[in-house]
Amino acid sequence: MNVYISGSLAGSKDIVKARALYEHLAQTCRQANCTPYVPHQNTDPIWSMELDCTAVYDKDIERLSAADVIVAYLGEPSLGVGAEIAFAVQMKKHIIAIWEEDAKVSRFVAGLLHRYSLAHVATFPDTGQADAFILLTLTDLQYGSRGSCQTFADAVSNRVAVD
Repeated sequence: MNVYISGSLAGSKDIVKARALYEHLAQTCRQANCTPYVPHQNTDPIWSMELDCTAVYDKDIERLSAADVIVAYLGEPSLGVGAEIAFAVQMKKHIIAIWEEDAKVSRFVAGLLHRYSLAHVATFPDTGQADAFILLTLTDLQYGSRGSCQTFADAVSNRVAVD
């Protein structure tokens, strides 16, 4: 299964930390036997400054279109992430959206995700719990799709109840 990792880059408060988080999310996807695409490896605003905006759009939209699932980190505001989520909804892709419990996330985007039947949403206190949610959701998607919009605690309790 192909996974597109979506997260703030150009507007990130700490782009080095953001890149590390997206690499970590990609590794989590690999643990679920998925193939992640991490945009900054190809279209980073600093590492790939020679690319114009249309080249970035073309490359990233090609990979977004080829993805089965989008893992979107919403802990930092980003117009690009919002656009990628909107495209994913239009393409009827599964979206795994995560952010810290204390993050200020766009109410519009959060509302969109709560209304979208293929969204899997979790807030988390730390990345270890985000990893567990992503692994759980990717595994569920590979062996039978179910759309959900829930907290991490609900996902774990639902999983325990099913098992």
